[in-house]
Amino acid sequence: MNILLFLVILTQNQSDIDNFLKETAPHLNYLVCGSEILSDSKPISFGIEGNYSDYKLVHYDNILRIPSFNGYVVFQRGNFTPYLKLGFYPKTSKTNKFAPFLTLGFSLKPKFSRFFILRFSYGTLSSIEYFPGDPYYNYNYTNFHSFNLSLIGLKKISAFTPFLTTGFIPSYVSGNYQNDQNGIEESFSKFILGWHLGLGFKIFFVKFNAELVNNRLSASTSFNL
Repeated sequence: MNILLFLVILTQNQSDIDNFLKETAPHLNYLVCGSEILSDSKPISFGIEGNYSDYKLVHYDNILRIPSFNGYVVFQRGNFTPYLKLGFYPKTSKTNKFAPFLTLGFSLKPKFSRFFILRFSYGTLSSIEYFPGDPYYNYNYTNFHSFNLSLIGLKKISAFTPFLTTGFIPSYVSGNYQNDQNGIEESFSKFILGWHLGLGFKIFFVKFNAELVNNRLSASTSFNL
């Protein structure tokens, strides 16, 4: 009977961890990697970007709606466009601190088409803790690695460029889960696969887009300098 009770508790804890990671990881990925950068013809350009992705924190049915912000630099090399982003995710009422992040990526325009762009990016977020001090549910991400594999379809009409985007946003997360009330502490290491689908437009130096990230609302805006 004791063994059965132990297995039930262990299974429930694992479900709690899995549910939390699956709810948070894709949206943190979007906040770190951001949306598509539609570069102009300048060899080097700069910009600022804000990303929004609301996501649910399981257990207490909380929704977080805090955007991330970053500055970026883009290097135009023909059809190959690498870029670098440095940004931060602000402290919220459910997290323990301000969390900086770094993103590296590139866009590639295939030679066979002017209407499609492929994008790959990798981002890493500093350690961040959810529900700090909570005696039941405390999640500490010690490592957060995010990836974005996207396909963008676009059509430039003078200074106006509408576009569609879709892709996968896999994330690797590791850390610790604590339930002090029940004396439980477990480590986790998970690979989470998310997806995004959206549309937007760029007009002159301003870009807007709205997306679904795992069926939840997300959005982004940026300004090229």
